[in-house]
Amino acid sequence: MRRAVAALLVGALAIPLSVPTAHAATAAVLEPSPEQLYEQGRTEYRLNNYGKAIELWEQSYALSGNRLLLYNLALAHREQYGVSGKLADLEQAKRRLDGFIKEAQTDDELTDAQARMAEFEALLTKARAADADEKKRAAAAAAKAQREERKARKLRLAGVVTMATGGALIITGTAVGSVFAVRGGQFSADIDNEKGQVRASLVGFPGENKDVCFSDTNAKHALRHNQLVAANGGQETQASQDELAKLPTGCAPNSDVVNMLANIAQLRANGDKANQLSIVGFAAFGAVGLAAIIAGAVVYSQGKRAPASTRAARLRVTPLLGARTGFGLALGGRF
Repeated sequence: MRRAVAALLVGALAIPLSVPTAHAATAAVLEPSPEQLYEQGRTEYRLNNYGKAIELWEQSYALSGNRLLLYNLALAHREQYGVSGKLADLEQAKRRLDGFIKEAQTDDELTDAQARMAEFEALLTKARAADADEKKRAAAAAAKAQREERKARKLRLAGVVTMATGGALIITGTAVGSVFAVRGGQFSADIDNEKGQVRASLVGFPGENKDVCFSDTNAKHALRHNQLVAANGGQETQASQDELAKLPTGCAPNSDVVNMLANIAQLRANGDKANQLSIVGFAAFGAVGLAAIIAGAVVYSQGKRAPASTRAARLRVTPLLGARTGFGLALGGRF
């Protein structure tokens, strides 16, 4: 079969492609003749530049209409398929060979071309099956990549929302802690003011240490006294009088001083609560917010990672069935 092909190639060179007229001879000075285009194409073919050979032989065929060029073009397209792996090249080879068979003028030409056609059709069957399998794999990989990308987008969104929530918690905790810290400071100022009034009111206090009256324990006795009186409708009870009796001598000269001592105890309790809430705001909200930011960052980073199927979908596997390139698979794409 190879000898028949060689004979056709040489025969194409030996048969005149056109008979130049006077006008054609003049034009030949400016443009290459069909014979020249054929020879240039054959040179490119031998150099494995099949695309260039096809281009030159197509020009030569357009000018001359020589049927043998259809055979050469079929061979060139077939070899080009071996390089490119594109099914269109092999299909074009079959079309050109079919055109040659229709114009074949001898039994040798027809026999060789039909043998070539059987070879092309077998290659086409394998190539189309491989192409169909590759499309199925590519479609499956693309579908998987889309699913994983949707999952990744959800992870990224969840990460952003979680980080935003964490930031909001930290801001909220800072605000709450600051508010209660300010309130705690106000309670301390109010306590100092009440202490000053108590000192000023204890004119006849025996001794110099008037501060003993508004110690934490004594202030709580005064507060408990007022609570018991309030519970009894504003009337003294034995229990309320017992609370006053626990105060040091001179610490409760009148009800105004008792009320101021009770206010000191209540302000201290309120101040302690404000300080506790300030700590909760700064520490608890801050800790939870920071944990949310870290967790959100981890989730977001997982969503940012390229899915494995997305990377695989970038690869391309092409069957090689050319006579010069041999049989096998070509791996290409982005890595």
